[in-house]
Amino acid sequence: ALGGHSLLATRLVARVRAAGRACSVRDVFEARTVAALAARLAERTASERPALAPAVRPERLPLSYAQRRLWFQYDMDGASSTYTVPLALRLRERPDADALRAAFGDLVARHEVLRTVFAEADGEPYQRIL
Repeated sequence: ALGGHSLLATRLVARVRAAGRACSVRDVFEARTVAALAARLAERTASERPALAPAVRPERLPLSYAQRRLWFQYDMDGASSTYTVPLALRLRERPDADALRAAFGDLVARHEVLRTVFAEADGEPYQRIL
């Protein structure tokens, strides 16, 4: 038997999908052995998995309730350091500026929240993802 639990099954499914094969957590738990799982996956093609399509969304997105609350607080009290977390690191060696720049670029590209700006139009706040 394959053994494991749902978190391990999820990790296995992610790796199988990254290899271009359609697989679900159900497949993992229904297959009693690795050989049975391999046979089950061999019967399918990656084309059975629906293609991902980028979501169409408006340029201006509404704020969540939590974001709206913070926006209102900022509007009433002005700038605050309440949600600022200062951090200083001491490096033993001089960092590779190009590698650091590339790493931050990858991080920003991967996470929309790091590319989100907040603005206001006609008294209504909104967010826009760059």
